[in-house]
Amino acid sequence: LGLTVVLTLHDLTLAAEHADTLLLLHHGRRVAFGPLAAVLTRAAIASTFAVTARIDARGQTPCFSFHL
Repeated sequence: LGLTVVLTLHDLTLAAEHADTLLLLHHGRRVAFGPLAAVLTRAAIASTFAVTARIDARGQTPCFSFHL
């Protein structure tokens, strides 16, 4: 289709389920940009949200949970 959709999500599992390319921001600055595996890493999530992330990659789409 050649269609671009820009969407703001805070649910990382939902973003991983629907996005081809992700932009991760922290205080309005780019932390990471690119495909899911390159952007939503445990290190990037920890530095952006100050949480420890658990990524369950057993299914088709990763599922994210967090420890505060």
